[in-house]
Amino acid sequence: MSDESKIKDLLEKEKLIDEELAHLEQAVEIRDVVMSKLHEYNDIKDATQIVIGTLANLQQVTVRKLHEDFGLDSSE
Repeated sequence: MSDESKIKDLLEKEKLIDEELAHLEQAVEIRDVVMSKLHEYNDIKDATQIVIGTLANLQQVTVRKLHEDFGLDSSE
């Protein structure tokens, strides 16, 4: 194999590695966005449960009863 052929082969490999790296970087960015959204969702869900718990105490009913009244799935 000539030097020119080796260089061409190496440049092609470099291009493929760069493309794979770009895909991996994009996957990491997507993962980070998803993780951030999940964290935000969990924070909102926790706050909602605090509000429902407080409302249940004020109405002197169970949280399960309020879940039923509001049509919420209490298995989550």
